[in-house]
Amino acid sequence: MDNLEEIVRVRVRFSEVDPIRMVWHGNYVKYMEDAREAFGLRYGISYMDIFNSGYYAPVYDMHMRFSKPATVDDVLLVKIRYRRSIGAKLVFDYEIRRESDGELMLEATTIQLFTTMDGQLEVNEPEFFRRWKRKLVPDFYSVLSSEKDDAGGVYRVSINEGCHVYKGHFPQEPVSPGVCLVEMVKECAEDWLDRPVFIGKIKRCRFSNKISPKAVPEADVVVSLTPPDGDGTTVLQGKIVSEDTEYMSITCNLILG
Repeated sequence: MDNLEEIVRVRVRFSEVDPIRMVWHGNYVKYMEDAREAFGLRYGISYMDIFNSGYYAPVYDMHMRFSKPATVDDVLLVKIRYRRSIGAKLVFDYEIRRESDGELMLEATTIQLFTTMDGQLEVNEPEFFRRWKRKLVPDFYSVLSSEKDDAGGVYRVSINEGCHVYKGHFPQEPVSPGVCLVEMVKECAEDWLDRPVFIGKIKRCRFSNKISPKAVPEADVVVSLTPPDGDGTTVLQGKIVSEDTEYMSITCNLILG
């Protein structure tokens, strides 16, 4: 799903610049909105698709970094890319460049959450959103629900047999690759911590039983942190379980992004 992107072409109008002939910063938000609308129409998740499914998707968080000013009659290429994430949210990254010389104008990120028609926050992935993700590019897994507190998180996940990794691992009897299971634990930890993380060193990793999407279509990913080592390293404890069976456990050092 990293390749889902769209580019819109915008010519700066006189009404969009300020008295010193620079594009007023608020207009970049409009350009990003144009890109989101174009992305939604292309990939089937437009505002009306969301609305007709019974939800709104307001912008919850926005980060913008300005590099160069644009002015009247500059033609801007606004690139939007979908960023894979866990949970009920849409995350997009943006890059705006001047067409004439490729100069970078702005980089930005937005996060949209889902609310019901009566304004209630939807904490779990809406079914239409889950179907959209599976249909477009089937991920290795989908999060069905999550329970989080200060001590850790428990994520109920669905193992997606339609994911492309099973075409080679193995077509007749698909088995979840170990590296994908490690990545799944890491991504759940990122969601719980609400920040990017990187695995610095794996201290212990044990695969107790194989996970087949046919035999184990759903499982729980459990993540928590242990007290830091003597060097202050953050240590992640993670495991994947289903009913009374443990399939994988890992202890590793985390580098917080």
